[in-house]
Amino acid sequence: MNLFDNLILIFSCIAELYVCHYFTAAFFEKRIENKTLQTGVFLFLCSAIYFINLIGSANINLIFAPSVLLIYIFCAFRVKLLQGIMHYIIILTSSIGSEFVFVVIANVTLDDSAVNLSRIPGLTFAVKLMSFLILTLIKQFSGRNKKRLINSVFWMYVCLPVSSLSTMFITFFALEDMLENPNTVFALSAGFGFVLLGNIIVFNAFNRYSEELHASVEKEWLITKEQMNHQYYEKVVEMNEKRKIMIHDLRHYTGALKALIQTGDNEEAIRVLQSFNGELDKNEKSVYSTIPFLDIVLSEKHSYAETLNVKCFIDVSPDVKLGKINKVDYAVMLGNLLDNAIEAAGRSHLPGTVSVRIFMRNNNSFLTSKISNTFNPDCIRKTGDGFASSKSDKDGLHGTGLKSVKATCENNGGFFYTTIEEDLFAAVLVLPIK
Repeated sequence: MNLFDNLILIFSCIAELYVCHYFTAAFFEKRIENKTLQTGVFLFLCSAIYFINLIGSANINLIFAPSVLLIYIFCAFRVKLLQGIMHYIIILTSSIGSEFVFVVIANVTLDDSAVNLSRIPGLTFAVKLMSFLILTLIKQFSGRNKKRLINSVFWMYVCLPVSSLSTMFITFFALEDMLENPNTVFALSAGFGFVLLGNIIVFNAFNRYSEELHASVEKEWLITKEQMNHQYYEKVVEMNEKRKIMIHDLRHYTGALKALIQTGDNEEAIRVLQSFNGELDKNEKSVYSTIPFLDIVLSEKHSYAETLNVKCFIDVSPDVKLGKINKVDYAVMLGNLLDNAIEAAGRSHLPGTVSVRIFMRNNNSFLTSKISNTFNPDCIRKTGDGFASSKSDKDGLHGTGLKSVKATCENNGGFFYTTIEEDLFAAVLVLPIK
């Protein structure tokens, strides 16, 4: 085996073990925290795969090389026996499937060995890229993977490995007659090697950005959650103080009512009673559900509607529950939709009204939130994926509200749509709770 064959084989062994690491790391925690030790284990097992391939027997390679991947999974990650075996089977199936394509296209027989790699260098790298792409697709759409990319971003990325694979295969067959020239083989192999390496680096960059963005959003969620809890506590304290004052004043109201009734001044007694009832209504804590933070959001938006002279009707089903729905996500989506509805109703040529219905459906599997409002037809326009306000966009934020709601909803596994029913604009948010 010449130097060129060795370089291809080394690169191939590293790529094979890295693909195994890349897929398994998306689902399990690392067992080895020390990076130097991690690298040492990785390189040692890469060497094991390399020497197994050097034996030159396809049968030995088929039996022992995959075993190294299984050993790496259990050495490098905190994984239970059954889970480790299942992930190993997925990785092995992907690798065997890719190599089957390799065997068919390159007409490789079981008698061929690693020393013949220089005949088919481009396809060797293409096989590793194909295996990487298959595992990337499985990882992206697995419900157990919590570090997935946003689907729209992921599909943009997928264009890169798919186009790279196509280029690799087309180039290989287009230059098949020229592969007898060592310089052409070397240049082609180097180019394909860089394509494989570039795909892995680009996806890691996408993934790193996604993880950092996820961590940043989580911090914002925690801050928002603490703010909401603090806000709720302050509202409860404020309401309790007002109730104490009202209980204290109740004795004076009852004394005044007693004196007025005894003197026969019933009209004044009624005015005093109405004044007291007004104070009760003004300081009454709005309770719409058994979920405190939901009451806070709805109470705040109800008060906001009153400042714009918009009537707000709220109906929350008693069996409403959130399940796995992220509270902060739901609060942001609901608040955004209510702000839009209240402001639109305030500009309506009809009496401004907003109706909020929150209920369960499909055997309590989905939480449905429907917000309807009156609107001015001149202030709304149809777009490709729904409706948008036609008000001026001085800040460059036109349409971002509903787009943000839709994106957040889809990230939580739900769906969001808008519609016009008679004289009402309706936004419907459907989220799975399981």
